[in-house]
This record gives sequence, C-alpha cells and structure tokens, in this order.
Amino acid sequence: MSVCAGGGGGAPSAGSVQVPTTSSTKEMLAFSILGNAGVIVGTNIGITLPYGTSVTSLIVDFTSNGTSVTVNSTSQTSTVTPNDFTNPVTYIVHAEDGSTKSYIVTVAVALNSAKDITAYSILGNTGVIVGTNIGVTVPFGTNVTNLVATFTSTGASVTLSSSTQTTGVTSNDFTNPVTYTVTAANGTTKNYSVTVTVALNPSKDISALSILGNTGSIVGTNIGVTVPFGTDVTTLVATYSTTGASVTVNTTIQVSGASINDFTSPVTYVVHAADGTTKSYTVTVTVASNTAKDITAYSILGNTGVIVGTNIGVTVPYGTSVTSLTATFVTTGASVTVASTTQVSGSTSNNFTSPVTYVVHAADSSTKSYTVTVKVFGSTTATRVYGQWGSFATSTANNGGVSSNSLSQPSGLAFNTDGLYVADTLNNRVLYYTGISTSATRVYGQLGSFTTSTANNGGISSNSLNGPQVIAIDADGLYVADTFNNRVLYYTGTSTTATRVYGQSGSFTTNAANKGGISEDSLDGPSAVTVDTDGVYIADWNNNRVLYFNGTSTTASRVYGQGGNFGTITANNGGISADSLYGPITVTLDVTGIYITDSNNSRVLYYTGTSTTATRVYGQGGSFTTNTDNNGGISADSLSYPGVLVLDEIGVFICDQNNSRVLYYTGTSTTATRVYGQGGSFTTNTSNKGGISVDSLNYPALVTVDVDGVYISDMINNRVLFY
Repeated sequence: MSVCAGGGGGAPSAGSVQVPTTSSTKEMLAFSILGNAGVIVGTNIGITLPYGTSVTSLIVDFTSNGTSVTVNSTSQTSTVTPNDFTNPVTYIVHAEDGSTKSYIVTVAVALNSAKDITAYSILGNTGVIVGTNIGVTVPFGTNVTNLVATFTSTGASVTLSSSTQTTGVTSNDFTNPVTYTVTAANGTTKNYSVTVTVALNPSKDISALSILGNTGSIVGTNIGVTVPFGTDVTTLVATYSTTGASVTVNTTIQVSGASINDFTSPVTYVVHAADGTTKSYTVTVTVASNTAKDITAYSILGNTGVIVGTNIGVTVPYGTSVTSLTATFVTTGASVTVASTTQVSGSTSNNFTSPVTYVVHAADSSTKSYTVTVKVFGSTTATRVYGQWGSFATSTANNGGVSSNSLSQPSGLAFNTDGLYVADTLNNRVLYYTGISTSATRVYGQLGSFTTSTANNGGISSNSLNGPQVIAIDADGLYVADTFNNRVLYYTGTSTTATRVYGQSGSFTTNAANKGGISEDSLDGPSAVTVDTDGVYIADWNNNRVLYFNGTSTTASRVYGQGGNFGTITANNGGISADSLYGPITVTLDVTGIYITDSNNSRVLYYTGTSTTATRVYGQGGSFTTNTDNNGGISADSLSYPGVLVLDEIGVFICDQNNSRVLYYTGTSTTATRVYGQGGSFTTNTSNKGGISVDSLNYPALVTVDVDGVYISDMINNRVLFY
C-alpha cells in the first residue's frame, strides 16, 4: 500500500511561530483484484472478476493517499490482506489528520462466456467438429427431413432459426446445412454449421440367381445352381438380383439375363457397392444326372405294347404260354429291373401270368415303375354257345321252345362276379346265367316264368319289359334299356322288380315316347345304358342324342348330339360334325372319356372328359364330316351300322353289325388289328361266312369281355358265343 502525506513549503516569516500541520488526504487512488481494475466512482468501487472466480478470499491490490486503510477495524495491506467479497465490503481510508473516508467495494463475478458445442451426434452417428463446422454421416437410406440431434453445449441455450433446441428431442430438416446458434450466459453467441451427409449404399449382396430357370442356392458367398442333364455350361446366362451398384466377372461388367459366361469351372462374381466396397460370390454350376426314366417302346413276340401312362398292355396270340416271355423295350433310363433283377431288352425272360412291374432307374437314382399286363387273346373260334342247346350249327329262335335255355335275337350282355346277364330282346326278358352255365337261373320281365315271352307281361309295370336291349350293372344292381317302353329301369340287388325309372316322369305304368314333350326327362327308344361312379349315360336312340344323369337323378344334366339343347332331337343337328349324332345305339366309358356308337352315321366317336365335342372318330378315315357306309370299302378301317362296343385293358371291341363282324382296335388306333366272324379277313362282310359255325356271325349286336374271354351276342343267329 502506498500512503501519501503533504504540507506547506518555504522558510517561516520573521517573528512568526511555526506550528506543524497534518494532512487530511484520504483518497483511494487505485483498486484491483486478480489484475482486474476496479472502477472508482466517488466512494463506490465496482470490480468485475472472471466467471468462476471464488469471492470468499480475495486479495486486493490498492493505492491510497491516506495513512492507513482498514476493513472492519482490520488494517489492510495491499496485495496481502484477503477479504470475503460475497457481499459489498467497506474500505475505510484514514487521513493523517485522523479524518476518514469510506469506500464501498462491490465485487461482481462475470457471467459465463462459454458457447461451445463439444459433442454432437444423430442416430448414434458421432459428428466431427472442426472449428465451427460439424459434419455427421448417417447410414444409406436415412430420411434427413426429420432428424433429432443429441448434443452437448457449454452455452446457456441453443437455437436454430430462433427455435430453441433440446438435445435428443428437437427435430430438424437436414436436407441442407443448418446453423445452430449457441448463446453464452453472458449473452454472447457462437454459430455452428451442421452438415448431414447420407452415406453411399454399402449393400453388395446377390439376393437371387438362376440359370435357365433353375434357382441357385445361396449359402454365404457360395451359390450353387443345378442345371438339367445335357446342358452345355460353356455359354450360360445368369439372371440375378443384387443390392450392389454393379457386378463384374474378371472386370467385365455383368448384365442380368444377358451376360454370357463359361461355367465349366466356378465363376467369381464381384458385387460393387455404391460406397466402393466389394463382395465376391463363387458360382458353381452342376449338371444334373439324367432324370429320364421312361419306357418308350415295348413289345413281346413282335406284338407291340400299348403304353398309357405307367401301364403297358400287350396282347399275344391265342395259345401263347406267358410263363417265360422275353420283352423287347426301349428306355431312357440307365437301367431296368424286375424284382431287383436287371433286365436286358430282347434277352431277359419273365413270367407274365400276373402283371409284372418294371422299375426304370434314372441316372440320378430316381425311379419310375411300369405295370406290364400280358393278355392272351382268345381264339376267334367260339368255345361255348348260349341259346342253341350247345350246338354251333343251329340259329333257331327259341330253339326247343321258350325256356331258360332259349334266346330270340339277344342283344345286351353284362357281367357281375358270379355270372352273365343277357338281354333276350324279342323274348322281352333279361336272363341271368350263373357261372359258365348256359341255362338261365333268373328271369326279368316275365313275372318269374322262363316259358313266356309276352311284351309287358301282366301290363306295363315295374316288372314288365318290351324289347330290352343293352344292359349295365353297378355295385348295387342292374340297369335295363327297356327300349320299346321308352324307358330305362333300375333293379336293386337280385330283385326282378324295378325301383327306379327314367323317361316316364317316375311312372312305372306308362311307356309314352317323349312323355311330356322333348326334354331332359324324356326318352324315345333308349337303346343302351352305362354307368360310372358319378352317374348314368343313356343312348336316346330315336332322339339322336345321349343323355347324362347325375347320381340317381332321372333328369339329365348334359346332352350330346344336340348342341347342348334338351329341346331338339334333330339327326345330325347342324350338319355332320364332331358334335352331331344320328341314331346313337350305345355309350361306353373309359377313365378319360366316353365312346358313342353313332350307328346311322356308320362311325364311333370318342369324347374327352365331359366335352360334348368328339376328338376321335372310327369308321370314317379320320373325318368328322362324312358318314359313308364302309367308307373306302370294307377294310380294317370301315364300319357299317356299328353296334355296342366294349373296352379291355388294351383296346376297343366294336360290333360292326351290318358287316357281320366284331373288330378289335389296339390303344387309340382307329384301324382294327383283329376280326371275329370273317375267318380272319378284313375285306369280307358275309353273314355266317362258311355257314353257321363256331367261327360265323350274323349281325352281332354286342360284345363284352371278362378275365376269361370274349362274349358276343350273335343276334340274328339267336345265340351268344364265348371265345
């Protein structure tokens, strides 16, 4: 502390008394704390110290012209004595003359000037702070229009466009750089420019790859593709999906679905991400082993098999022993076995007494089984006769009189597991024969009598018949086309009394043709009936149509031959075509469709599924628009008023009535391969050729087969023959 004193100068005057004087000065001339100068205004001294300074023990550097300075009676020594400036402090300056002057010293601590952003992040991505510039990179795909920043600041507040920012809460649009203003406690500000950059896409995956439609299996960075047997792998094109910006193979840019590569060895696809990173995939193409396992041709003893799906049927000549037959076959497989025994075409023999399963093994180890059925055709010479007392040389109607052994123009035939049904047409009855007996044991239509043949015996009823023709059986009973009564009857079990009637509106006591008018309920001369698991087909002969009845309904739901119209009965409606019919006499089913004998058009039509338009024709040289009798002359391709037909496992039998023969067609061929009734000739049509015998026929009306042979109703000869 500096204390200054002062007095008068010069020599005393003569004769005066010299009295010593004392100074009254007591000014505070300078005042500072920690180098911060105080501002002295009168007796007030104000001083501002930096933010954060503790004021409880401060030492003052002061200058005074007084003799001493005290605070609360405590002597003050400049730069030595500390004081607590939490509240204003009174400094008293003492003059030499004892007078004093008080100074009130007020110490203020400056407000904080800090205004830095010390940390900054968005979505967990830390910003880089360089001076007053902050840069943040966010992941590819981030929407920058509504991002929330997390930040740390030394300032009192942060604003953006005058909007107060709260860390972790306030969202902003970072499409363009934004300016954060940090305001210090002391009111000063600092601006930070924040730029958000969306990272380039780092994705570089192949998410799908296929070659020739064969999907690759992606495991990590390995892709395996199996292509079909026989594929040339030297010039293959891959179709792929990638999340990368581009794909290369050996630095060559790849285009999905266009770029060709040689896959003889694994090929490395390099996927380049938008951010410049890469990922390599190894693509390995494997050619599959041959999957082929078909039998494409099969024959035994020169007899060609019929291949339908995985079933093969072969017919061998009468008398052939099937216990040791050698098949010749062609296969696409690697090998063929029967019961684990390797088969060699043209060499290995098998026993075909029962169907034989051929297993074709493909190169890829998969297999396919074929069931081969060998059928020995019966002789075309009959070995049993019904209706002629065992004689093959007679053809008398009701030979020996009407009895359980006689017949008069028999037509329909049907089997169950125990015996044979025969529609004895002109005797107005149906006979049932047990086993191989030629003497009937049951009669329908004659009230149980074997010695009467009266039409509608006892009157029109559920027990009467009038000219019955084709018959059919199902698991529960018998259907009879009661032709001249214009109805079809159904008999349950072994009962000879019908329980259902078609064509007469439910009545068993009427027989009107087209009762109630031509409709889906009417019939006129129905000649045949057949059944499947879903319903009943009836050949409505005089109405030139075939009707289908669903389930047990007696109202038809489908019509063939009339363009779908149940109200017309025109012969060849719309002209001769694949849709027309003229006097259809019978209908027969197989697993894929139906056959209709279109008798007056001298043809047989085949319809696929439930279509009413035919897809195959027999008897007209393949034409659907002709109906010539014996078109092209009598041959293996011609027909003349064909009657009932039947199917076996391999082909079709057709009764060629006016040509006095029965023809057999293999598979789907429309050229016959066997003939009955003409001594083996396809170019003759003589009735009872060579005389009435075991080989002759006269207007055969119906043929049917069982596991033992072939039955033919030799109608005009009044007999049924078994071959």
